[in-house]
Amino acid sequence: MTSGREASSERSAAGLAGVRVIILEDLRLVAEFFTLLCRSLGLEVVAACSSVQEGLARIRTEEPALVLMDFSLSDGSGLEAAKTLLEEMPELRIIGISSHRDPWTMLQVQRMGLHGFVDKHEQRTEVLTEAIRAVMAGRIFYTPVVNEATASLRRDPNAFIRVLSDYELRILSLI
Repeated sequence: MTSGREASSERSAAGLAGVRVIILEDLRLVAEFFTLLCRSLGLEVVAACSSVQEGLARIRTEEPALVLMDFSLSDGSGLEAAKTLLEEMPELRIIGISSHRDPWTMLQVQRMGLHGFVDKHEQRTEVLTEAIRAVMAGRIFYTPVVNEATASLRRDPNAFIRVLSDYELRILSLI
């Protein structure tokens, strides 16, 4: 006989059981932590990749349902890779997990329609678990830093999104 807490944990994990996930994270210790967390939720970790090139190749061949992606990878931007993947595979769910929390990055997270974002600086394991469950249930999950950054841009009359042209904003994104 299981306790109420164990039964509840089994039911919540059952909703994610067998969901295929790929992790893109270049810090091995962090990637291993994400792997252990995903497995504890019943997710099937197909691969843990440390570069954009490796990650894109594995995602295209393995076709996971979920990707956990850092934005700073050794060979490029995870944010740009996410944008490419969302265009190619609209059914794919992506959660960005990054220490980048500047207003420009947070604006891009929202504009590209990333399914989730978890700030590495301040969040606990439970927040990442909540993000995974929400995103796999079809909801959007952003930690507060996303809305705080975009709200500060809306309040600031001299914010770069008000001062720069669309062309200049594109150049800024490339920089």
